[in-house]
Amino acid sequence: HEGQTVFTPSTDAHTTSSNSTPPVSPMPSNSAPISDHAFALSQSEPTYVKTKSPQPPQPFTQSTFMHTTTSQHAIKTTIWVFIALLVALIVSILRGRQRALEFLTAYIVEYSLSVDNLFVFLLIFKYFRVPRDAQESVLTYGILGAMLLRGVMIVCGKALVERF
Repeated sequence: HEGQTVFTPSTDAHTTSSNSTPPVSPMPSNSAPISDHAFALSQSEPTYVKTKSPQPPQPFTQSTFMHTTTSQHAIKTTIWVFIALLVALIVSILRGRQRALEFLTAYIVEYSLSVDNLFVFLLIFKYFRVPRDAQESVLTYGILGAMLLRGVMIVCGKALVERF
């Protein structure tokens, strides 16, 4: 096969060879190939020389979010509880002890009610077979969506109360 031309899709480089061996990438053996396929065109018929095949993308298996460990979750939870206690202290100073106790009571009730949501999330994740790597991001988007919808409902409810 005299006069073979090798095309690589990423560079459109042309190389002419006068021997009959298949075209070889001009790259050193220890580096990655320029493209997935090298195409060799000759005067008689096209010949494909396949290089390293690409791996197909894996949806929902490689999360772009940080993988959080149990100890990191415990630290985050401790920080949020500390912030709630700090808010209760500020409420106590500004509004009195009774208001601070009301805040803490509401916080504890909401915190305990959030535990049953965990079971619902687990059931939903299991039913839809959401991979563990994607659960944190799915949960984050779900919480943001719930907050947005709650705000919309509050505004609509306020408008209805004012109208009637």
